[in-house]
Amino acid sequence: MTDSPFISVLINNYNYGRFIAQCVESVLNQTYGNFELIIVDDGSKDDSVSVIDSFSDPRIIKIFKENGGQASAFNAGFEASRGDIIAFLDSDDWWMPHKLETIVKWDRLLDGNHAFLQHMVDVWEDGKVSPLYPTLYSGNILNHYIEKREPVHFVGTSGLCFRREILNKVMPVPQQFRISADGFLTRTSIVFGNVISIPESLGYYRKHSNAVFGNTDHNRNSFRETILFPSLNEFYKKERIDYLFGEQMLPKSTEAVFFLSILRLMLKLRLDKITETYHRIAVFGAGRHTEWICDFLQEYKKENVTAVLDDNPDPVKRFWGIPAEKAEKWNTSNADAIILSSDCKQDFFAKRCKELYGDALPLIDLYDGLPQGPYPK
Repeated sequence: MTDSPFISVLINNYNYGRFIAQCVESVLNQTYGNFELIIVDDGSKDDSVSVIDSFSDPRIIKIFKENGGQASAFNAGFEASRGDIIAFLDSDDWWMPHKLETIVKWDRLLDGNHAFLQHMVDVWEDGKVSPLYPTLYSGNILNHYIEKREPVHFVGTSGLCFRREILNKVMPVPQQFRISADGFLTRTSIVFGNVISIPESLGYYRKHSNAVFGNTDHNRNSFRETILFPSLNEFYKKERIDYLFGEQMLPKSTEAVFFLSILRLMLKLRLDKITETYHRIAVFGAGRHTEWICDFLQEYKKENVTAVLDDNPDPVKRFWGIPAEKAEKWNTSNADAIILSSDCKQDFFAKRCKELYGDALPLIDLYDGLPQGPYPK
């Protein structure tokens, strides 16, 4: 391993001509200079080709291909790459100037011994910036899957960097991944080493109607069941890993089922106590944990929930019949207290509420005095 590893930056693009110039410039303006930039245009029908062709930097390699989806773009870019490190970037996102420099420092510190590096990103929406993925896991994620039987979520494409020797073992990405090809890369790479999460935001995720994060036409459950899980299970079987995505991700043992039953009962009793004192409650956090609570408490205390708050609410989801609201726009006069809806991020949620609302309302940890354990995904 050298002190200045050669990096291949892979940008995949489809019909993002209005965004890609900023994306490319963020790479060309990096403080670390030993890289190549491979831009793969996946058969765009807008002005993407002319925008890409307007760049003449010798570090850029341009690939124009027929439309085949994100996996085919990933594969084409990787095949053309020469880097020791492969860094992915979506064409509607962009990086901070020290992104590659920071990646190299971490890779050097670890002597290259990792499945991949990931880092936090900030969400950019209409000029406003907010954090995304405040908590990212590091370590042996495969072992976590096998022992805990629960998934771990990774940052998206623009926050992922892999050593070439790892990608050689998992690529090409199956062609059916027309979107979310990064989901295949992360969950296969963990077979070959630890994940290292850099506790710093090094880029921006652009939230807009066409992105997966904001696209109401993208059915995540259907994608997991028909494409992601079958592909991962086939890969794990080939690597002789005794683990299956899907059914095994839910607790199946008698102990786990019993624990969940007790936990649900205790949460109901806890909510009883809370709403005796605070009749109008706002729930902070519109993620999987709130989905789980809402699922088994769909009607229970429904009249007490006045709002569900999130920094980046999904416009389609409903909790107790109401859509989640943008946390920074919410009026504290609409509730008597805020419940922190998480089983692991209470401190972060509390800090965020303090930033937004000060001491206007009591902040309640839903698990205060309760055991913390697995919950279905």
